[in-house]
Amino acid sequence: SEEQAQLLTRMGFYLGFGMQIINQKSTKIRQIVKNCPLEFILIETDDHPNPDDLTLVAQEIAELKQIPVESVITQCDNNAISLFNLK
Repeated sequence: SEEQAQLLTRMGFYLGFGMQIINQKSTKIRQIVKNCPLEFILIETDDHPNPDDLTLVAQEIAELKQIPVESVITQCDNNAISLFNLK
């Protein structure tokens, strides 16, 4: 739920989203994406048999948030680096 998502991000958890947000009928999850701070969003890489799907998810997040897709990609990369302590 949106309330759970807000609680989790306030606690510092990241939320991962995949192809389910492409479905226009997934209104609840799309609303969660729209309202979730970008600093807590990850794109689910194991949800996609085709790497091009990652771009579709990033584009959908950008559209929902009304920001450039490049901003989504950059922030999601930074989020993954932070989460997995890659630097």
